[in-house]
Parts: sequence; C-alpha cells; structure tokens
Amino acid sequence: MDVLVFFLLLQDKRYTLPEDIFKACRELKLSETKVRRLYQDAQLRYMQYDEEEAKKKFVAVVESGAIEKKGRN
Repeated sequence: MDVLVFFLLLQDKRYTLPEDIFKACRELKLSETKVRRLYQDAQLRYMQYDEEEAKKKFVAVVESGAIEKKGRN
C-alpha cells in the first residue's frame, strides 16, 4: 500500500525524485533510506520503461556523475 501511495504522489508531481528526496523525507516524516526504497519499489512495480527510454535514463545517470566507477590500482 505504501508503494502505491508513493507512486501516486510521484504521478501527481508532488515530488520529482531524486531531486526532491529531502523534501519528501521532511514532508512524509520518513528516513532517506525509506524514501529511496519506496522510490525504487515504485519504479519496479509501476514505472516500466521501454528499452530506448531505459538507455536514455541510464546514460543520463552516468553523465551526471551519480555513480562512480572504481578501478583496481
């Protein structure tokens, strides 16, 4: 039920994650970990992308520096 309600808040444009993660934490009185888990669950259950959209989003995440590749030294 929590995931569905969170998804509906996202659909209503109440939060634009991940940009509004801290706003969502404050307003929903949830930890950052809980909000991230709800967001991930909502994506998996309700926000399926086609292959082209998924590629674009992946490239955007990599280019934004949100993930970091660690190599062996």
